[in-house]
Amino acid sequence: MPFAEQHRPPEDLQQFKLKSILEITKAINNNQTTSELVGLLKNILQNRLEVERCQMFTFQGSEWYSLFCYGMPDTHPEPLPFNNALESLTEITSLGYRNLAINAYFEVVIPVFHKTQAIAFVLLGDSDRERFELSPVIKHLPFIQTLANIISVAIENKRLFKDALEHAKYQQELNLARDVQNLLIPEQWPQKEGLEIAACYLPHDRIGGDYYDLIPLNTYEYIFCIADVSGKGIPAALLMSHIQATLHTLCQYTHNLKDITLEINKRVIKQTRYQKFVSFFLGKINMRSQQLTYINAGHNPPLLVYDSKTLLLDQGCPLLGISDQLMHHMDVKMIHYSGSFRLLCYTDGISESFLNDRYGLTPSEMNALYSSQASLKSWLQEIVSEAQKRREQVNFEDDVALLAIQVQDIQF
Repeated sequence: MPFAEQHRPPEDLQQFKLKSILEITKAINNNQTTSELVGLLKNILQNRLEVERCQMFTFQGSEWYSLFCYGMPDTHPEPLPFNNALESLTEITSLGYRNLAINAYFEVVIPVFHKTQAIAFVLLGDSDRERFELSPVIKHLPFIQTLANIISVAIENKRLFKDALEHAKYQQELNLARDVQNLLIPEQWPQKEGLEIAACYLPHDRIGGDYYDLIPLNTYEYIFCIADVSGKGIPAALLMSHIQATLHTLCQYTHNLKDITLEINKRVIKQTRYQKFVSFFLGKINMRSQQLTYINAGHNPPLLVYDSKTLLLDQGCPLLGISDQLMHHMDVKMIHYSGSFRLLCYTDGISESFLNDRYGLTPSEMNALYSSQASLKSWLQEIVSEAQKRREQVNFEDDVALLAIQVQDIQF
């Protein structure tokens, strides 16, 4: 039986205190659990030092909670809730002259600090306050403070170590998810005469929920898209990867934009159960017939410049993932162009703030940055640079994705 678990009073108090500290130190070095360390402290206080009443609070996460409590009277057997007034205490404090609800049960509070942060409060009390001899709380107060400090710091270090391990694991998972996502975002585009493509992706974190793609159907037809999944991080990236896989699979069987959009909507609802939504723009280019067909499912309207006209492509249907009745609210639009066009698709990370006149760029402002003497890639770099300049070191609040497509007139 461990020394501290014996129940008779120690004959040599100093020897007992030394052995108790050694036993606690040994338990910490042996990496015993928090509950085992707490049990050891409780046993020493209750059975060896005969402290009749004690409650200990520790801070974990974002709130204080009761680590253990014993000796409460039958009229109030439950542990007391944390009293916020305790946070103002920086040293051992007698509660006798303080108007606190805990005064009825406890006499002394020992605050425990780790560096400058309070990590625990130990409340001590005697059930018989009329006794004539010195109470165990007062008699052993310095020793109890030492024990409370050792145990509290050990528990805090365990928590910090656990948090560090979980953070490292999360970072590893995040890096893996980023690598997987990088495989899904196209880096190379079809090399086709009369077709120029450029894209830019800046996730808010290492991974995000924005997505763009262009899929060749034959030598003259292409399906392309840009999408923005609600939320950020791993959940958004997982849904984005599911959309990417679904789109590529569907394009093997159908080129009908309405059918593709309805099926993706069905898959989003099935996977998220109406808990997430997706803004989605899906288009098809036919370079032979010079037709651009599209559906805009609640996405930021892409900017189309063709035949000396500028148009925002805003027709289609509501967001994906919010209704299984999209087929009743869907418009498929077709635009005939003469020879060439230039198209800019973007997510709200680049434009979100222009709605409240803060940092973002309007479609017309993005278009004004275009130069016919430069490449589409340079155009996108100018857009991102201008947005960053306006923010003055303020990070983008959301993922940023840009997809630019330019078609020139060629003979088939």
